[in-house]
Amino acid sequence: MLLGSGMDYDENRNAAPATGRRLFLDTPITLFTGTRQNDVSAVMMANIDADYDLGFQAGHKVFAGLSYYRSEQTDMSNLNLQVYGADMGVKLKGGWGEFTPSFGVTHLLLAQTTYMRGHEVKGRFERKLSKALGAYFDLGYSRSEFNRTQIVPAGPQRTGDKFNVGAGLTMGLSPTRKLTLSYDHGRTGSLEPYNSFDREAMTLGHTWLLGKGMFLLTSGTWSFDFYDDAERVISRNVRRDETIRARATYGLPMSLFWKPLKGFTWTASYEYFRSLSNLESYSYTNNKISTMMTYKWDL
Repeated sequence: MLLGSGMDYDENRNAAPATGRRLFLDTPITLFTGTRQNDVSAVMMANIDADYDLGFQAGHKVFAGLSYYRSEQTDMSNLNLQVYGADMGVKLKGGWGEFTPSFGVTHLLLAQTTYMRGHEVKGRFERKLSKALGAYFDLGYSRSEFNRTQIVPAGPQRTGDKFNVGAGLTMGLSPTRKLTLSYDHGRTGSLEPYNSFDREAMTLGHTWLLGKGMFLLTSGTWSFDFYDDAERVISRNVRRDETIRARATYGLPMSLFWKPLKGFTWTASYEYFRSLSNLESYSYTNNKISTMMTYKWDL
């Protein structure tokens, strides 16, 4: 079981365009409202995971989990989030590697109103190629049903299916350091073609165990989104986005300072996000700083 609470600070929480303008029928309109706004949010999360060994020599097991996430904004209450999730699956092991099929459901509330319900089926195949090198292959399908809300009246236009396929390599650089390189292709469909797009993404991640339970996680993702059609009220041009996301997280076990705090971990994170688009309405940057205290225990 895992419980956590913390705070996030976003420099540009409302994803306001860097130019301070949005397009309307291909005409740039200077913003007087909806400009860049920073905000602080209180965050809490809870996770319950369980697994059961099926008794085979290979080590097959079934697993299930429940999760909850909540983010309450200080100023922009229309972006308050609550996410409920549940998943279950089975891990099959053999000389050929590991195969993990699973099924999950999600219920998302935006500003205390149900915004999206979805379900997902996915599978991962992993295989050790050598003592230090491993590879994996992912395949997934999900369906999301969006509702009309006071905040997002056009929500149902985003209802649709998503397909994802990905592959990656993991390399042990040392007993305390691991490098991961992955490539993903995704297809997101929706009722409106201007909300449907293909995504190509590459991610490089690094895990570093610093000793005494401390760790440092870093990652960088470079992705490209290619939309199907133009949203005419904004522009006659079809949207094309390039995004860059870099993130670093430092973890520190509290038991280093006081033994009775065993199970408590403090984390601090920084994230930089930049969106470059052929339509200036969608070009923006955001810097995010997060801190969280978690408590984990086994039953």
